[in-house]
Amino acid sequence: MKKVVMLVMLFLCLTMGMAYANGQVENAATTGPIEIKLAHENAVDQPIHRYSQLFADKVNQYTEGRVHITVYPAGQLGNMTDLTTNVSLGLMDMCIIDNSNLINYIPEYSMPSLPMMITSWDQAEKVFDSDMVAKLNERMASEYNIRILDWWWNGFRNMCSSKPIYKIADFKGVKFRSPGLDNYLTMFNLLGAKPTVIPWGETFSGFQTGIVDGMETTTEAIYSQSFYTLGKYIIMTRHLFSSNAPVINEKLWESIPERDRVLMQKAMDEATSDLRKEVISSEADYIKKLNNSGNVVIELQDKDKLVSIFTPYWNEFAKKNNCEDFLKFIIECGK
Repeated sequence: MKKVVMLVMLFLCLTMGMAYANGQVENAATTGPIEIKLAHENAVDQPIHRYSQLFADKVNQYTEGRVHITVYPAGQLGNMTDLTTNVSLGLMDMCIIDNSNLINYIPEYSMPSLPMMITSWDQAEKVFDSDMVAKLNERMASEYNIRILDWWWNGFRNMCSSKPIYKIADFKGVKFRSPGLDNYLTMFNLLGAKPTVIPWGETFSGFQTGIVDGMETTTEAIYSQSFYTLGKYIIMTRHLFSSNAPVINEKLWESIPERDRVLMQKAMDEATSDLRKEVISSEADYIKKLNNSGNVVIELQDKDKLVSIFTPYWNEFAKKNNCEDFLKFIIECGK
């Protein structure tokens, strides 16, 4: 009898192990829905969160509850760097990451976020929806276990400062909050400003207490996160294009039945299209709101010189990371 029990247990273990190894997911009718956690750093009133929730709702609807996604906003489950690492390791299911944050994985991803590299919505679409970026996405999945499902616009970034900046020379010595990424640090140094690395979650208090004189982000975030109340001057540099990628652990993605993967991608494509349209159309609205709030919205007098300031950095970055062809492609998309 003891031998029979042991044989039964051995059989069950082998069966379960084979199912896991093959990445099979049982039908939701018998085992319940596939539960997925989606985390990001953005506040609940920002587009990234609203469209993350829209995506989650659509997935639940289209899969008839077989896949259920719960969204965790505002850095509840960690910062962007940690979330990206955890998705790669399989410790986190999904997250939203900034493309420039992928420099330590595939450096080419950071190329579109070099200062003044992308200067129009049309150029951004041509670059991120290209076959060249699609190939990078496949590399990301195979080499780092991170599946990029699409590219979401965050928008063009501008400056918010307590000091007036009317021309490039006025940046000299002004302390700006910066992420600890090379493209941001180099940008501020080339402008003559003083970058100060502060986590995003501490940016408001750092600005409020005078640790920095200013910060930079999209006009939407400057307004919705109330940075405009700390910095009177809004400098419309549009110095950097920010995009985000909703990503999922590749092994998890492959374990989901194909019919549901197709439906999830449909939900993602619809959310992506709607988000891009909103971000583009709302840019002018936020500029108007900032004007109406008593802020001084400034167009740099010598903005046309910004590209020439950063071009040597583009070439240096491309040569260092062996991606000169990608640089040429991005520039061509802007013509």
